[in-house]
Amino acid sequence: MSGPDIIVIGGQTASGKSALAMQLARDHGGEIVGADSRQLYRGLPIASAGPNDQERAEIPHHLYESVDPAHSTLTAGAFLDAADAAVDDIRRRGKCAIIVGGTGLYLRAWRLGLADGPPSNPAMRAALQRDLQEQGLAALVARLRLHLADVDDRVDIHNPVRVLRALEMVDAGVDLASQDIGRLLARPPRSPATTASWLLVEPEPAVVEGAIVARTRRMFDHGIVEEALALRAALPPDHPLLETMGVKEALDVADTRCGVDDAVAAVIARTRQYARRQRTWFRKEPWWTRTAA
Repeated sequence: MSGPDIIVIGGQTASGKSALAMQLARDHGGEIVGADSRQLYRGLPIASAGPNDQERAEIPHHLYESVDPAHSTLTAGAFLDAADAAVDDIRRRGKCAIIVGGTGLYLRAWRLGLADGPPSNPAMRAALQRDLQEQGLAALVARLRLHLADVDDRVDIHNPVRVLRALEMVDAGVDLASQDIGRLLARPPRSPATTASWLLVEPEPAVVEGAIVARTRRMFDHGIVEEALALRAALPPDHPLLETMGVKEALDVADTRCGVDDAVAAVIARTRQYARRQRTWFRKEPWWTRTAA
């Protein structure tokens, strides 16, 4: 097979990663492996901007909508195992494996392995879960901000799983503000990652902004409210996926807490903030080759 046998594509949301992955799959006879934490869950293809039926019919896609959120929670470790299996299968059949997504933790784990950190403490996690139910997510974010001033740029403060894990690490004595990111990034890559081509899609900010606005409007034009209602019916009321960008705001529309225009504006604002966190994350990693598209 000519060309690379593994291509990794990363970048912020709405940057054009999926379009590039499709084109490279056509050029190299490749198959696509998802590395976006939301796209791998079943039940929110509109909110997560997952591949459509036509794209999946043209090019094989792996891991997308493979996790049933009613029964499983996707972790970085679970992603690592699933991605390794998919990549091995694709390469064994002589195809190019194209890993694409915006979840920086997953892509970094695939390159370096899982970062060092304290193991999960069930008692501590249970106490934090009670605090979440009794005090709400905003109170826990405020507690986290006491330990991490730039929390908005480093943690998805709308994702209870991420906030709880960060607080769990703080309670275990980890100084989040002074973690040695340089030591982590200097680790040698895992064996499969050594031969991969690493492409970071980084268009001009105005291009990303326009794509965020257009995509958000399409979500509300193409059934996001119905998708969110179906997801809520299948999950417990405190499930983290119900806080997903687009899902939360669509439920606000369904419950008449706001109109569509206000919901669109809220999703755009949250997506901009998320894109900023992704840019900050990826710019710390030295192994990427940057491309505008």
